[in-house]
Amino acid sequence: MNITWRRKFTWSPERQYYWDFCPRAYYYNYIGEWEEGMDKEKLESLKKLCSWEELYKDLLLEGIEELVTGDSVPEVKKRLRNRLEKVFQAPQDFLIPGERDVYSSSEEILGVLSQYLDNFLSLFQPSGIQGYFYRVQERIYYKGLPITVSPDFLFQHPERTIVSKLIISPPSVPQLLDLQACSLILWAEEKFGMEVENIFCDYYYLSDLRMERKKYSRPQIIELAEKIIIFAHRMLIVKGIEDFPARSEEGRCRLCKFSSICPDTDYLQ
Repeated sequence: MNITWRRKFTWSPERQYYWDFCPRAYYYNYIGEWEEGMDKEKLESLKKLCSWEELYKDLLLEGIEELVTGDSVPEVKKRLRNRLEKVFQAPQDFLIPGERDVYSSSEEILGVLSQYLDNFLSLFQPSGIQGYFYRVQERIYYKGLPITVSPDFLFQHPERTIVSKLIISPPSVPQLLDLQACSLILWAEEKFGMEVENIFCDYYYLSDLRMERKKYSRPQIIELAEKIIIFAHRMLIVKGIEDFPARSEEGRCRLCKFSSICPDTDYLQ
């Protein structure tokens, strides 16, 4: 196994999601490009595919960024419609195979996206707190382990900092939210010099119109951070593709962007 990927390794909630979803999918997404005999062009095209939920969030964040810079809601929704029409014109360029027939028209999806955008506007009212859009990946180190974080929004107050993430629907593994919140709080602690107890992580659920606040003590953050180290270690002790077993379940495989190149999904053909 080519070791180049190890030098580029960082733990992130996205990596953990792939590992939990299917180790083989993780292999294709993060390691395959460094392996001999892999069709790199094919792999890169597959890595660009996404689920509807991932597409929703990307489009929503683009729309929210436009709102933050001064565009009106009607203008943003018009551009969302144009982007969705491009998806429907060539779904194979955007969507994983198992999700290409979920919706029958771009108008149907626009209705869902418009509702999510309206939910965001009704939820997102940080009265009295300076808030700003923060769609940037940054890196921190915990006991030498590089961790990549991707906050969506930040709210700052002299006595506290709130890091916020948008969520379409709850993850299948709830612990992932705690690990993500831990990484964001560690990042905010380092970046802004605030005590952990004064940093909150807010999750905005756009599908069911609610906000969940995560707040931890120092011992709780340390406990979660140690779990991140354990999970990262499991990702790093691998020696070959045999250490990335496929979780071959029809419902899971049909929602995997790499099913067309995975030998364990032949039964789907």
